[in-house]
Amino acid sequence: MRNLAYADTSQDNKASHMKAIKMLFRWRKREAGGEEWKPEVHFSTD
Repeated sequence: MRNLAYADTSQDNKASHMKAIKMLFRWRKREAGGEEWKPEVHFSTD
């Protein structure tokens, strides 16, 4: 996520990536009993 935070892309693009990764970790928690991921970095689409 730090690489994404410093990447030269729009906030919308960063937020979309963050959403996809959160969905992956929610699925992983549900299917395999993994832990839910709590990101240190947040992106806004404002």
